Amino acid sequence: MNILYMIGNGFDIHMGLATSYQEFLQYYLKQPMPDIDEVGKRYIKRLKQAINKDIKCWSNLEYQFGQHLSRLGKVGSAVHPIMEELDIINDDLRENLSKYIEEQDKNAIFPPDARGKMIQDFIKPEQYLRDFEMTEIQNLKESVGRQRGNTVKIMTYNYTNTIERLLVKCPVSFDTYEIEEPIHVHGYYNNRMILGVNDESQINNDILKTDPDALITLVKSRNNATYGIQHTRKCEEWIKNGNLICCYGLSFGETDKMWWEMIGAELKRRTNLKIILFHFDEQQIDYSNNGAKYQRKVNQEKRKFIKKCNLTDESEIERIESSIYVVVNSNIFNTHIIETEHIA
Repeated sequence: MNILYMIGNGFDIHMGLATSYQEFLQYYLKQPMPDIDEVGKRYIKRLKQAINKDIKCWSNLEYQFGQHLSRLGKVGSAVHPIMEELDIINDDLRENLSKYIEEQDKNAIFPPDARGKMIQDFIKPEQYLRDFEMTEIQNLKESVGRQRGNTVKIMTYNYTNTIERLLVKCPVSFDTYEIEEPIHVHGYYNNRMILGVNDESQINNDILKTDPDALITLVKSRNNATYGIQHTRKCEEWIKNGNLICCYGLSFGETDKMWWEMIGAELKRRTNLKIILFHFDEQQIDYSNNGAKYQRKVNQEKRKFIKKCNLTDESEIERIESSIYVVVNSNIFNTHIIETEHIA
């Protein structure tokens, strides 16, 4: 049985870390200019002005950065070629993001008893489903588990070491399962950190979207390839071989749509793949006494996910919907950091 977790920033936020892009941008706007020439400072100032004008919109940082690139090549181009202009603002943004995430990660202290629940949650996600859904996943586990070993694989889109710290060590052997070392799809805050877009269509600059140097700088899959570690290929294999894929803390953003479409292709190809979506409602609505309202929310989230997966064949939708389970406001991974005075 291959269980695959795809974990986004909602995981760290739920733990109590201030890692949302909006929180980072408030920090970034207060940071001093780097020691560069005045024209370079103007590029950064213009970026910060755009962020400050609509910081809520910029909470979708990577997509908005791709859109901001339309302004490059217009001011001071006689001093800096467009690629140098890109490097100035990209490097400043990345360096400040790296420092900010490092501070949040290193100052987070977790309860000493958090590991046990974390392991249990990783190997038994079905415990948070409704009874009939839990039975279906248990039956899947029993049928597949007889044929092969049981593994939990984790793809995290976060720059922090939160998961590794909670598990203490990887791999972890528990019961009949082995939890493997997570793959950081976008790297760590201090090692191969990737910040960018899904593809060239999200680069709003005709010069940069055809420039090979710009593409390996901005397009995530191409940037990842420059490190030569083949994480993308390994994650693709995990998705193709997964029996149960659990999505937690993900916004299913456009700048990572290659992954959602990959899941969509597998849902279309295979009838025995199951998906669990752990969704958190910001309003924290209590559905315990309103099953119909809960089911409407489940149906809504299924449809949104199917759209993100680029599944449009109506003849397949009903079958695919039956393979998707949605859990709203569950207690999975319900561990919180011990606050310290250093966390801001």
